[in-house]
Parts: sequence; structure tokens; C-alpha cells
Amino acid sequence: LAATTGKSAVSAEDLHGVGAGWGFTADAAADAREEKDEEELDRHGLEALLAMVRKSELRLSARQQRLLEQIEKRTDKLAHIAQESSRITAKEADGLSAGQEAALKRNEERAGQLTEQVESLRDQLAEAIREQLGAVRKVIDKPKKRTGGREGSGSG
Repeated sequence: LAATTGKSAVSAEDLHGVGAGWGFTADAAADAREEKDEEELDRHGLEALLAMVRKSELRLSARQQRLLEQIEKRTDKLAHIAQESSRITAKEADGLSAGQEAALKRNEERAGQLTEQVESLRDQLAEAIREQLGAVRKVIDKPKKRTGGREGSGSG
């Protein structure tokens, strides 16, 4: 067949199997492991991520510390607004003045804004911690891979 048509009877798939098989299986396994680690980190909430950081004795970066402080400040403001609103509503049985009603409305609007800001800050902080933990895992995993390859090479 090869002599008459100029084409080989053996196909590339017969020679190489499905796709290129030289060296990609190890990379694919490493990529799958990294994706699994990322998915595992994505499932954790902020509190769980902070616990992981404490457990692994990592330090929060300056940016992460700042985000955490902003979350705490806004959460405190929310608590104060809720406390003020509850004091005003306690007087509701006697009837609220126009000023008290306006204060309640302002408090509700401000509480909504603060809640959105806190959620945004929590998301930012969680993402930053996920990136940090993911980077640490990659650094920890890489030396294992390298030493495994060097041991079998016999050079040194």
C-alpha cells in the first residue's frame, strides 16, 4: 500500500495512541491535583480559610490585614446602627417623631450599604487567602517532584 499510494498503512494513532503520550501524563496528573486543591480551597468560607492560615502558621499580608480590619470596623458600625435602631423602635409604642422615623430610614439604608461592603471585603479577603494558600501548596509540592526526578537520574 505504501509503495502504490505513498501513504503508510500505519496511522499516527497506531504509533502514538490517542494524543501525544510522551511526558503529558505526569503534567496532566499534576494539573488535576492543582485543580482539586483549588476546588477544595474554593469550598471554604472566610472563617475556615483564616483557621487554615493560623493552623499553617502563615502570616497575613499587609493588604490582608487591612481588609480584615476594614471588615471588623464595618461590622462594628453595623452593630452600632442595629443598636441605635432597636432603641428607636423601642419607643415606637409611644409613636415616633418625624426625626426618629428619618433616623430609622437612614439607619436601614446605611446598614444595607455596610452589609454590601462587608460582603465585598470578605470576598476579597477570602480570595487573597485562597491565592496565598494555593501558592504555598504549589511551593511545597514542587520540591517533592524535583527530588523524585533527581533521585532516578543518577547524576550528582
